[in-house]
Amino acid sequence: VDFGTSSINTLSSNSIFTLYPNPSNGSFSVKINDQTPIKKLEIYNSIGQKVFSQVDNLQQAIDVSKLSKGIYLVSIATDKGIAREKLIVE
Repeated sequence: VDFGTSSINTLSSNSIFTLYPNPSNGSFSVKINDQTPIKKLEIYNSIGQKVFSQVDNLQQAIDVSKLSKGIYLVSIATDKGIAREKLIVE
């Protein structure tokens, strides 16, 4: 099977987005730093399980009040690639 030469670019998160407030106590917002449209936002727990996924309304605050306190990884996919940032839920 030939998967071609395409690859997923991993981008520096600070070149694409900022999470605020971080730490979060129930919700957070995403600030896009370069007007790159977001295709998908996913949140993973500390053992790599996807606990949240959203593909629309990314301009709205993301509700994480149902997540346990801890450290999560927020992954944002754009046309330029994928950027990740740590999120602390208090």
